[in-house]
Amino acid sequence: MKAIKIKQEKQLNGIWGTPLNCYYIENSPIFDDRKMLIFSAVIAALNEKFDRPFRITYSDNEGFKIRTGDTDNSFGDIYRILYHRYEVIDDTLFQFDNDQEHITFLRKHKLKKLHIKINEL
Repeated sequence: MKAIKIKQEKQLNGIWGTPLNCYYIENSPIFDDRKMLIFSAVIAALNEKFDRPFRITYSDNEGFKIRTGDTDNSFGDIYRILYHRYEVIDDTLFQFDNDQEHITFLRKHKLKKLHIKINEL
């Protein structure tokens, strides 16, 4: 598991804004709040880490692809981002290597939240 702290501030709607380095988004059929949060967090984290132009070349209900480079003809890397491999808590993006790691993380996080609520009573 990787934990990536995002320095950029969230907008009033609770997601990160699209940075100027993201010069094109082909399509964005996201109607799920969790996926939209992950979508914006990955874009913000990629911008902070590499600080170079990139574009979203494909997105669907499973995830999206990011292509680095400033034009269609330039060479760059292609990343496939799958929503089920990521989670966002506060200003931190968590990336998981496998499903079991993700499930374990979610269970621990849920227990932690329950523990905090019980202590507040």
